[in-house]
Amino acid sequence: MIFKGVGSFGVDLFFVISSFIMMYIHINKPQTIKSFVSSRVVRIIPLYWLLTFLFFIVLLLRNEYDLFYLLTSLFFIPHFFPMIILLFILAGH
Repeated sequence: MIFKGVGSFGVDLFFVISSFIMMYIHINKPQTIKSFVSSRVVRIIPLYWLLTFLFFIVLLLRNEYDLFYLLTSLFFIPHFFPMIILLFILAGH
């Protein structure tokens, strides 16, 4: 159990490194908050929605989920079982 409790450090390190990279990339091309957020939304949300729909179809075929989980995942409303576990953080958990 050498690595017990190291996971939270890894998450912190990921956010520090990714924040540094974002700052480094955008320091020479200033942009407004609105353009920054809109570019992120256009880049991230369509893929998130596509994967959510695909995962929902698989779960429908297995009779494991209902419309409630689809809607809460699509609109980033936190709930106990997000549609896509890998995107757990995006759902607000």
